[in-house]
This record gives sequence, structure tokens and C-alpha cells, in this order.
Amino acid sequence: MYFDYTDEKIETIGVTGTNGKTTVAAYVRSLLTLLKLPTGSIGTTGIWSSKKKLVYKKSTPTTPESVDLHKIFYDLYTSGDEAAVMEVSSIAIDQQRVENIYFDVAIHTNLSEEHLEYHKTFEHYKKCKMKLFQQAKHAVINIDDQDMGKDLSRLFEGPKVMYSLLNNAKATLQAKNITVKEGGLFL
Repeated sequence: MYFDYTDEKIETIGVTGTNGKTTVAAYVRSLLTLLKLPTGSIGTTGIWSSKKKLVYKKSTPTTPESVDLHKIFYDLYTSGDEAAVMEVSSIAIDQQRVENIYFDVAIHTNLSEEHLEYHKTFEHYKKCKMKLFQQAKHAVINIDDQDMGKDLSRLFEGPKVMYSLLNNAKATLQAKNITVKEGGLFL
């Protein structure tokens, strides 16, 4: 292929959800890089290698067009990154921008009504988001999300981590002793 199938040479993490994609992608990039797995990120805030922000003309607000995406994977890989985390929008999934990319991990943050001017129905919006998990080896699922989390936990057949803030018995990980203060959220 034109960019030497670079998406198969690096670890790929796709993040989808109505809210939180940017924050989760930034957190994953930082965490993996700190754990000695140099990781770049692709999304709303731009394209970042593990070392610095890279200059690209953005083709879309969140998930780049397919050709741009493969060029970015190639550039991240050749600059020394071993992984890439990216925000994956429902529109990008519907427009097949991530078609034939098999993600090592897909992360689900939440689902609420958005982009209905494009999708027309909430069900189509949800179906597009769910499709990301058909292209993933592993899943991280917000089990508290009534609209999509429960369906993903039931339908996803690979290894999965389910997380909860609501003391959900089905969760693999649960946040406890959360305190909200003026400076932020503390555990």
C-alpha cells in the first residue's frame, strides 16, 4: 500500500463517544508515552507525536480523511512512535474514513443525541458508533451509559474492560470516593 500498511505496524487506539473523546485521547497519549510506549494522537486538538505537535492542514474537524490518516500513521511511525490514539467520530465511521483499520483497542465514553442533522436518527448515530467495535480486538466500555454501554458489553466478543462511576456490579473498574471541589474532580 502507499504508506506501507503503517496502521498494522503500530498499536492503534480509537476513542468514540459524544463527549470526552479529546480528553481521553490526550490522557491515553500521555499515559502510554510515560509508560515508555511513545504514542501520537489524532483529533480535534490537532496531530501530536509523542514529542511535539505536528503541522498538518486539517481535512476535517476530528477524524481526518482516509488518505490523510494513513499519511499521519506513517509520519508518527517514522518519527519513532509505536502507537497512535485517535478520536473516531460517527461521521468518519459512516463515511468509511477508518474502514479496514483494525484497532487494537476501541474506547467508548458515552452516547447522547448529537449530529442528528447528519445521521437523521439516533439509531443511525448509535449504529455508526457501534461499528468501531466491530473493527477492534479489545474494548473499554462505559457500562454506566444506558444508550450504548450495555449493548457493547453484551455484543462485543473480544476481551473488554467495563468501567463505572455508579458502583455497577458488572464493571471491571470502578471509581470510588470521588470528591468534587472547585479545583476539579478528585479520587
